Parts: sequence; structure tokens; C-alpha cells
Amino acid sequence: MRMRTALAKPKNMASIRICHAIVTKYAQYYTTRFGFEADKHPPYLTMALGAGSVTPWEMARAYSVFANGGYLLQPYFIEKIVDDRGDPVGVAHPQHAGDQSLRVIDPRNAFIMDSMLQDVTRYGTAARARRLGRQDIAGKTGTTNEFVDAWFCGFQPTLVGIAWVGFDQPKNLGRNQTGAAVALPVWMDFMEQALKGVPEMTATPPPGVVLVETGPDPTIPDDKRVPEYFYQENVPVEPGPAAPPETSATLQPGPSAAPPPSESPAATPSGGPSAVPLPPTPQPASQYGSSAPAHGRLNRAARPPARPERTLAWTRPRTIRCRRACPATPSRPSENESRPISPRPRSRAPRRGG
Repeated sequence: MRMRTALAKPKNMASIRICHAIVTKYAQYYTTRFGFEADKHPPYLTMALGAGSVTPWEMARAYSVFANGGYLLQPYFIEKIVDDRGDPVGVAHPQHAGDQSLRVIDPRNAFIMDSMLQDVTRYGTAARARRLGRQDIAGKTGTTNEFVDAWFCGFQPTLVGIAWVGFDQPKNLGRNQTGAAVALPVWMDFMEQALKGVPEMTATPPPGVVLVETGPDPTIPDDKRVPEYFYQENVPVEPGPAAPPETSATLQPGPSAAPPPSESPAATPSGGPSAVPLPPTPQPASQYGSSAPAHGRLNRAARPPARPERTLAWTRPRTIRCRRACPATPSRPSENESRPISPRPRSRAPRRGG
């Protein structure tokens, strides 16, 4: 299954396997790039399912990284404070995307994540958002255990919105009260009004991102090839045809083949050179015969004589009886010895004071 499909459905096992592959310590460190506190996200595999503690404020700051192309911007509530005469007492100094000192992830990473989160609103758990009639919205639903919290975190390139439904004192929201059922409609009502008059924006792939047709996709029955974005240096290589298995063959000389030349040629009676066969290599002597074969095995005739089988005499097991369980045992002879067993004398501690 593709990561894109696993994120849209969603399939939690894919997230757990990715977290396991990159190591949970690194995943914990990576969350700090989005403004989260590391101590609120313990380095366990459950962090891939959202086991950490977050607030809607922190989620808005984190999702803005995907919306603005990879910059971490600090949100603010109050833009300006003035006194009774209209003089400004406090003015916010907002940060703007484009300052490279605020970049926390690669722009290619932000673009591909934006593309994957858009599919969540097209055919995933947030497909109801298609009612807005826009192709530039993206987001992700979320539901905690026992339907305690319901989330939808979404954005458009110019606006990020977070919808959370829950109680101040955590308790069950009700049966099947998921993020798609209760949080997504709240987000849609807000974005429908906030994006009125805002033109649709189409993201352009940054340099270093290529679109490659890959396949087959396991979720598509007809196995057609599907286009997917990749880093230019990480384009998957299609597997080629399998190489035939190597076979070991022994080359036999033909009838007209000449024997291999010898290291020391000798003269024939006619004066022409001829090959002299080498003498056989002497085999190492063995204590089981005159010589031992090269492969290390011994002939049946050269094997050592079998050792005589040992006869084990059966001995009667010793029996020890409990003196505490049988009071008459000390006065009776033991089964192992002919003398009676006397009880062990008890030692007394000396009295104090003489």
C-alpha cells in the first residue's frame, strides 16, 4: 500500500511501521521542528497514532509549515493594543514565510505532504470537504480512544484552520463521534465563509521533485500505473527481468582436443615437443590406512574399529525419609545403612546474666 493511500484511509499500521523504521527517538526530535515539546511526546511507537499531548494552538502552528512551504511561524492573537488617546501600547511583529532562518523542513517535503493531505479531502476520511468546491484544501481527521476528542486540522495556502470537539474534563463524546463526523463540519462552515472571494491556488512542484508513473498500485484492481511525486534522487528503479540461475558444468575436452601443455616439455623420438603427464599428488598418510582421500571421508574398510558397548549396571536409588514426618524413623534402621539414624542434637543459646 502506498503512503498516500495509507494516510487517506487511514491505515495506522503504516504509520507505526514508518515510526519504527526511522526510530522513535528521531521521530520525537523531528516533532520539535513543528513547535511541539519533546517531553509531551514520549519516544514510543504510539506517538505515530497521536498519543502525545497537543493544543489547537500548537496544531495550527504545525500545519502552517505545510501550508507556507516549510517555515515555522509563531501565531498571535492580538495585533495591536492602544491607550485611550489612540497611541499604540503594544504592536505584534508577525513573522513571514520566506525568511530562510525560519525554515524547518525541505520545500520538497512540504509540497509532497500538501499533495498527500489533499487526497484526504478528495477520497479519504475527509471526502465530505469536496462540497466546498475547491481543489486547494488539505487536512487530516483525528479521533482519540473512546471518542474523547475529535479533530480536523486543515488548511488552504493562505489560511490554516483547526477544529476540535471535546470536553474540558475528558469524557466520551458518544458512539461514532469521530473527527470526520463532528469536527469536519465545523471546519467546513468556517472555511466556506473565510475563503469567499479568495482565488484558488495551485501549488507548483519545487526544483528537485519529479512526477513518475509507478505501479502497480495494490488498491487498484486493473493494475494501471499511477503517477507519484518523488525526490529526484530517490526515484524508484523498476526491477528488471530475473537473471537465469547459474549452472555448474564440467568442461570435457573433445576428441580432437590436445592434452594440456606440461610445465617441462620433453622431446619425442621424432624431435617434436609432447606433453608429459604429471605424477599423481601423494595423499597424506593416515592412521586408518596407507592414504586418506582428499575429500576427508574414509573408506568403510579403513574406518576405525567400533568401540565395545558399555554395560551400565543398575543401582538402587538412595531413599531419604523425612524424620519430621515419621517420628518412629530415628529408632528404625535406614534403608541405606545398617546402623540406626540418631536425631540431630539441638544447640541452645547461652543465657544472659550467667
